[in-house]
Amino acid sequence: MSVEVDLAELADKAAEHRFAYLVTVGDGQRAKPVAVRPQVDGVTVTLPSLGDGTRANLAARSDVVLVFPPPEAGGFSLLVDARAEVDGDGARLTATHAVLHRPADR
Repeated sequence: MSVEVDLAELADKAAEHRFAYLVTVGDGQRAKPVAVRPQVDGVTVTLPSLGDGTRANLAARSDVVLVFPPPEAGGFSLLVDARAEVDGDGARLTATHAVLHRPADR
């Protein structure tokens, strides 16, 4: 079950979650998730500090996904598609689409 999130509400929705996983893609086309504490302001997401491998992935492939796990069991995860740009030791992301998602009740 997915519910689209208006990007104007992204900061409020992200504030409901403690952290996120940034998912990048490496040279071997393998997904690389890393735990991050994003700072969200409008559609801009700032990640102040990232490892060398993650920054290299972002420089080579700028399309990323942020996955905010649900704040409680059975709750919604927040999934954010974004375009990333390396910024010093971290990155600046621009959100392009977001949804709240959880498994459908059966």
